[in-house]
Amino acid sequence: MGICVEVQGGYVVSTGTPVEDCTAQVLIDATEWAVWSSLQVQTPADVLLLYTWGFGAVLLPWSIGYAVGWAKKTVGLA
Repeated sequence: MGICVEVQGGYVVSTGTPVEDCTAQVLIDATEWAVWSSLQVQTPADVLLLYTWGFGAVLLPWSIGYAVGWAKKTVGLA
């Protein structure tokens, strides 16, 4: 569980303010940080997967349209 803190004169001092109302900084323990960061940080593999799907979403309709256009010209419909 986090606590609301301020830096005063080079020292970290608890303000006693609830975390929900904190306007300074919130100090959390290592276990809570590990859980939070594992949910928020994307790995390079995640980024690659997102770019691959995004590029595929653009390339797939274009390639289908290109193949249909080529087939229509081959058959003589266009």
